Amino acid sequence: MPPYLHAHGHGEFRWITFPALESFPFLEHGFTLRPFRAQALRRKELLDRLRSAAGMAATRLARTDQVHSADVAEAEADRTFPRTDGLLTAKAGLALAAYSGDCLLIYLVDPIRRVAGIVHAGRKGTQSRIAEAAVRLLVSRFGSDPEACLAFFSPAIGPCCYEMDLEEENARQLRGQGLARIVPARTCTKCRSELFYSYRRGEKEDRMVGWIGIRTREAI
Repeated sequence: MPPYLHAHGHGEFRWITFPALESFPFLEHGFTLRPFRAQALRRKELLDRLRSAAGMAATRLARTDQVHSADVAEAEADRTFPRTDGLLTAKAGLALAAYSGDCLLIYLVDPIRRVAGIVHAGRKGTQSRIAEAAVRLLVSRFGSDPEACLAFFSPAIGPCCYEMDLEEENARQLRGQGLARIVPARTCTKCRSELFYSYRRGEKEDRMVGWIGIRTREAI
């Protein structure tokens, strides 16, 4: 496992966290590993599993609908947001989740305003500039300063196995909006078959799930 990723769990449920995100005690986050089949669960079942297996403190879960759009929404309720590929929230106790089967998940954090976000950026979403849309919503809705915000990239299919470098293109878009503090994963989901599912490797029904949430003050 690369040193910038921490592995947890054993058996059927394992997940990784990002050391740089662990430095913020008000946040909780993760990204599951195979053989856990995240997409097979309904939202409430997924919440229960993340709480029981990963120790997630959040009591509510919002989820993207994921249609490869450039739409990002503010999440205040525990539901699935239709036709949306990115979510932002400042609500404590609410976690945000998105699936990946090779696509890049972008974890966004404003440590000053205490805003968290997750963005599903595949080829279509990247070409539609969803990363830029997410930063613009951070600024317009939450008053965030992009220079104070951070972005963390999940494992995703790399340029070694795909015609687009998802990390580089989304990093370029984020930097264009003034967000320069970016932590890449540089871990290819197609290459690392022992850790990740990969749509491009033929695993078209299975997904990892990434989540991020703001802890209630009681849970910090």
